Amino acid sequence: MTAAYDALPNGMKQDLAELRAVHNMSDFRNNFTVNEPDGDTNRLTAAHQRFGSAIHPIVRNHPTTGRPFLFADPGVTVHVVGMTSVASRRLLYYLFDHMDQPEFQVHFKWNENAIAIWDNRRTMHYAISDYLPHR
Repeated sequence: MTAAYDALPNGMKQDLAELRAVHNMSDFRNNFTVNEPDGDTNRLTAAHQRFGSAIHPIVRNHPTTGRPFLFADPGVTVHVVGMTSVASRRLLYYLFDHMDQPEFQVHFKWNENAIAIWDNRRTMHYAISDYLPHR
């Protein structure tokens, strides 16, 4: 997400500098609503109380290198603080589309004795099962 940040236009970087976004269960809410009767939110409410929400800057700086990186994820980032729903969605979708470009991706081919190490703070993950039947 450092490379994705670096590739943004300077004006966009300035616009994002002070913005914060709400992160919560987002798509993971489905795990707590499957097979629930209409109108029943007990499991969802309990899950939200357990996991809650957080507010994070959209741009963070790496604690070791100091380099800025995008800190948003389509799976959990749901709203930009201080924006209308429409404006927030537009900005987040722009960022998610930007972050999803091939030039910001690493494709690791698993093979015997392979080890992959990444920095969880500035990486978006999409694991594919190309290592099965191994774990």
